[in-house]
Amino acid sequence: MRSIPYLWDGSSSGLPSAWKRQLDSARRVLAASDFDGTLSEIAARPETARAVPGAQAALAALGRRLGWEVAIVSGRALSDLRARCPVPGAWYIGSHGNQLAAPPGRRFKLPAPARFSAAARAELRKMARRWPGVVVEAKPVSVALHFRQAPQLESEILRAGRALARRYGYHPLLGKCMLELIVPGARNKGETIALLARQLAADAVIYFGDDRTDETVFALRTVPLLGVYVAPGKPEKTTTAFPETIASKSTKRERRPWPTRAHYWLAGPAEVVQTLQSLALKDSKNHRQAGSRPVKRKS
Repeated sequence: MRSIPYLWDGSSSGLPSAWKRQLDSARRVLAASDFDGTLSEIAARPETARAVPGAQAALAALGRRLGWEVAIVSGRALSDLRARCPVPGAWYIGSHGNQLAAPPGRRFKLPAPARFSAAARAELRKMARRWPGVVVEAKPVSVALHFRQAPQLESEILRAGRALARRYGYHPLLGKCMLELIVPGARNKGETIALLARQLAADAVIYFGDDRTDETVFALRTVPLLGVYVAPGKPEKTTTAFPETIASKSTKRERRPWPTRAHYWLAGPAEVVQTLQSLALKDSKNHRQAGSRPVKRKS
């Protein structure tokens, strides 16, 4: 496999020249970003995550650019995401693409999928009580078990979670120190980004993401898309589809960063903010006047 290029290499304006031309000629652009690990640093407990300094201001400024729309995407429940990262004029996509909130004065409603069983949710909470450090996050169409503070329990959590998923017919999804059980028929992030891009008649989409669930966006071919993977090390390019569900995979055995279908990479949320700030400027002249400079590659 070959490594994917660093986003800021080889361009004084910060973006690859072909994509700069694409964005300059587009009548409408959708700029979307995952939240955890992309606009915020990964937190030990999900309720402590906050957007990094400058992220909300950069998104708001980009949303004010003529012909541009911004969206914030997460596996979090919609209410949690909106409260955690308020940005005027932004679209919000929660629960891995199964919830959507439009900006004031705009309308776009997703058909509602089935809701997560209360009985299954109660079983997961009961199981989690015997696992110190494990956090249960309930959402409308899924429940997530976060074990970042108890990595030694991973094998037991995955085994019990898969067994419960089989009994209820749910799909198990593996993230970063997280197992999530999702109802069948639920959408993924890629499907909802594609629907929103079509609704907005977007000529181009830019997407920033750091997790396996973001690969469904990076794989989109229905709209010109610039996918940017956020990871502390240089990732490798792959054309292989990532499975939505897991069988016996473990986060201990997964590579960090894993291969991705994104086109470029950035080293962390601070670099995402710098990129959003540069996109909010209309041209390279404004870019120079603002004193912004491309970020430096991290080794």
